[in-house]
Amino acid sequence: MPEGCLAARPHVIVLNGVGSVGKSSTARALQRITVEPFLHVAMDAFLEMLPEVMLGHMDGLIFEAEQDQVATPAGAWATLCLSLGLSS
Repeated sequence: MPEGCLAARPHVIVLNGVGSVGKSSTARALQRITVEPFLHVAMDAFLEMLPEVMLGHMDGLIFEAEQDQVATPAGAWATLCLSLGLSS
């Protein structure tokens, strides 16, 4: 691997909201105006990358219901993402 290839921490932008609120349009607009290229991955596609056995498993990703929200991610995989700054 070339020296300095991983020197910069990757940037992640999470767009969170209900359906049809404009998340995909916002992502495309950000892709047009940012200096560095950004990938747009829909949450459904992102979750499909995780092996099915990891969904609903403490070593993977669990959605826990909360009073004022639909669900909050928990589990080892969610903890890892949060520790890397992959949260909203």
